[in-house]
Amino acid sequence: MIVTKTKGFWKLHKRFTKLQGIVGEAVDDALHQQTHRMYRKMVLNASRKDHTLDDIRRLGNPFAKRHGSIQGGMLGSEWTKKPFMVHGRKGNVAKSIRYQVNDAKTNPEVVFHYRYTAPYVKYVVHGTKVMFGRNVILETLRMNEKKIKKEFTKNFFFSFNRRVYKRQQ
Repeated sequence: MIVTKTKGFWKLHKRFTKLQGIVGEAVDDALHQQTHRMYRKMVLNASRKDHTLDDIRRLGNPFAKRHGSIQGGMLGSEWTKKPFMVHGRKGNVAKSIRYQVNDAKTNPEVVFHYRYTAPYVKYVVHGTKVMFGRNVILETLRMNEKKIKKEFTKNFFFSFNRRVYKRQQ
């Protein structure tokens, strides 16, 4: 009978166990950082203050369903790229956006939601019979889908390298 021994198995096992902890911590850091960035982007997309309600009425209400789609070009070039933006008002949509990071070890997830601080927020988000709804959260995530993956990877490796470097010292 031949018995083979792997030298340093428990040392290697201990290192891998430490790395698992580092990886988990790096994922959490990257997730929190990326979530906060996306939240800031959503708030920026939902807090334009360049037109008053009278301006919008004068333009023929670009968000009306009678046009067939949102007419962002009436409001300016940025509105053409992001027709889902919402104007800032007292108790506006931007103040209603909230997020929560659920830190589960196997499946961490982020949940963005509206808190509906003002009664009209639900009509802006879901729309009415005469107005298109503009879901800022969903559209911002769709627009930045590729960027989110790249930034998360970048944040993860930065956090991972920082943690490994600290442990080696």
